[in-house]
Amino acid sequence: MQRMRRLLYVFLLMFILPLFDSSIRAQTAGFIMDTTMGCGSLRVTFINTSTPDGGETLNDYDFLWSFASSTRRDTSRVSHTFNSLYKDTLIAITLTMRHKNIEGKTASFRDTIRIRPIPNAWFQIADHPIDTLLYVFRSGKAPSDTIAYRYIWQDITANRVLRTHPNATAIETSGSSIFRRDTLIHTFNSSQTGYRTLRLSVSDWYGCSAQFDTTILVSPTLVVPKFFTPNGDGRNDFFYVQTNGKDFYKLEIFNSRGQRIYHSIAQTIMWDGIIETSGQPAPAGTYYYYIESTSGIRAQAKGFFVLLRQ
Repeated sequence: MQRMRRLLYVFLLMFILPLFDSSIRAQTAGFIMDTTMGCGSLRVTFINTSTPDGGETLNDYDFLWSFASSTRRDTSRVSHTFNSLYKDTLIAITLTMRHKNIEGKTASFRDTIRIRPIPNAWFQIADHPIDTLLYVFRSGKAPSDTIAYRYIWQDITANRVLRTHPNATAIETSGSSIFRRDTLIHTFNSSQTGYRTLRLSVSDWYGCSAQFDTTILVSPTLVVPKFFTPNGDGRNDFFYVQTNGKDFYKLEIFNSRGQRIYHSIAQTIMWDGIIETSGQPAPAGTYYYYIESTSGIRAQAKGFFVLLRQ
C-alpha cells in the first residue's frame, strides 16, 4: 500500500503537475536588445524572448516588430538601424505577438532606446588682431540641453594640448533655439609662426565623440599667396588671404596694363579668377593687388601674384 502511494506521488510530479502548470501559463511578449543608447547611426539587434500560452509553441504566433518609421515580421531576432535626428531622441519599439488561429489573442511589449546627435567638433577663427599672434577660436553650436560636452583643443603640430574644458562656455540664441559654444583664446609665440594644424575633440557623457582638424597660417600680418591655379581641381583654386573673418577689407586687382578687373569689400579676401566686367576667366599672367582694411585696424598690403592655367 505504501509503495502504491509513492508511485502515485511520482506519477503526479512527472506527468500531472507539468500539464496543470502549462495549462495556466499565459502568453507573454518580450524582447531584449544589445544596446539601449548610441549616437549618429546606431544598429541595434533585438532578440525575441516571448513565451507562448500553455500547451502551445512560438510557431502558433505571428510576431510584428514596430519601429519608429517601419514594421517587420520576424520570429527570433531582428536588427534595425536608427539615425540621429540631430537632437536627443527617445524611440519606442513594440513587439506584438498574435495567435495565428485564435482571433484577438494577442500580447505586446514596449521599450525605448535613446539616440544622441554626434557632437559638433567644427570650429573657426573668431578673431585675430593684426600685428599680434593672438587668436580666438570658437566652436560650432552644441544643443543647450542637460548634457555636458567635453572640449579638448590641441596643437597637432606641437603635439600638445592647449586646453581642456568640461563644458561649453558661451550661450547664445538663434530664434527660439538656445545653443552653446566653446571658445579658445591662445597666443602663439614667435617661433610658432607658419602653418599649424589644430584639432578640436568633443565628447559627451554617453561616449559619443567627434573631432575636427584644420590648418591655419599663424602670422602677425596679412600673408598674400604668390600664385594660384583656378582650374577647378579643388586645390589652390582661389586667390585667398587669411583674415580674422570679422573685419572688412577692400580688395582691388589690376592687370598688367593697370586696368582694375576685380574689386570687393568684404570680411573675406578672395578672388576666383573671373573678370567682374565681362564674367570671363582672366588669362594666365601677372596681376597686381591692393588690400586695405576698412574697419579702422592697421592692415594694408600691395604687390603682385601669378595666375596659372593649364
